[in-house]
Amino acid sequence: MQSSSQSLWPEDVSPTRFVSVGLVLEFIGNGVLYPFYFCKTHLATNVHHSGHGNPFIHLVKQAEYIVAENGWRGLYRGYLWSTMGSFPGIIMHIGAYTTAKHYLGYVEPVPVATANTHATLAGKSVVPQPLIPLVSGLVAESVAVLAYVPQEVVAQRLQLAPKGVMLSHVLNDVWRENGLRSFYRGTLATYAEYLPGSAIWWGSYEVFKNIICREKSRQNFACYSIAGIGGGLTTAVLTNPVDVIRTRIQTQKGTYGSSKLLTVAANIYWNEGFLGLYKGVGARMSVLVLEGVLFSNFYEILMYCSRTTSN
Repeated sequence: MQSSSQSLWPEDVSPTRFVSVGLVLEFIGNGVLYPFYFCKTHLATNVHHSGHGNPFIHLVKQAEYIVAENGWRGLYRGYLWSTMGSFPGIIMHIGAYTTAKHYLGYVEPVPVATANTHATLAGKSVVPQPLIPLVSGLVAESVAVLAYVPQEVVAQRLQLAPKGVMLSHVLNDVWRENGLRSFYRGTLATYAEYLPGSAIWWGSYEVFKNIICREKSRQNFACYSIAGIGGGLTTAVLTNPVDVIRTRIQTQKGTYGSSKLLTVAANIYWNEGFLGLYKGVGARMSVLVLEGVLFSNFYEILMYCSRTTSN
């Protein structure tokens, strides 16, 4: 265990399988979640809505409005760009997380019967076991954000653009604003949201998984899903304000004339109240709960299918 933890990549995981299986899972996962992303972007940038009331009703009404205007296909506008554009960031994130967790010597949940062995192996880790997923999540997101931001800037603009506007039009509009720098608009806000969000999700997911999946019979999709839901809810509640700020900076809607993180936050608070920072929280909780279920199981499937040796 000690020698393998010093390598950067798990020796029994095939990089080729890792990437190819990851692409298939990304198409499936984004296909389920994309309508929620679409509605969240519209809700987060709506400065005329107070944010009061049931956030899940807001989500349903926003979806109904989009369907009434553009049909069901309207909820999938920009889906192909979003999926293909986000894949490099996703695979970089999971790859960096797997690398960091392996290198730091994280010990996966084991049956209670072998708890003494688990404790012995855990004692050899440089970082305390409970903190390894959190630290690995920070490392993963710090690497992946630079791939996420350009894709998100374009995807969100495409989602908000009038019907008939093509991807090429959005790309040209963004480029004309300030060249390449425009594609990285909101990078600081993205780091401010995604770094703690990634740390919180991975940290809480692995904690929940460690608690729930301690018995061999509980190491299954249902228990992974429960752990993923716990991670998703925790992340949604703690990071929604920064998500609203990031979305507005990247779309340049509802920023009150500023693109600075703290200034936009203050402007939202003074003009829309505290709940302004929680606009779209219903959509985001729905997204992160579904994302938690899908991502936790997809991650376990990805790692299982990528292994070159059977467990």
